Amino acid sequence: MSKLALRAQAADIANLPLRQGLLAKKRFNDRSKEFLFAQQPVRHLTPETLYCSFFMLGYALVLGGL
Repeated sequence: MSKLALRAQAADIANLPLRQGLLAKKRFNDRSKEFLFAQQPVRHLTPETLYCSFFMLGYALVLGGL
């Protein structure tokens, strides 16, 4: 392997936790939107989705001043 290829591979390994964190955050946001806008049937709720919904409900209450 060339030095450039080795350097790129090392950078990919170093960025892996950051990339996984961003993917988890995206999944969290997607699940929250799906639940809030009723795009996901209730029978498909998972603990992750329930947590997202309660978190978003609390966030909406704080922003709404209720």
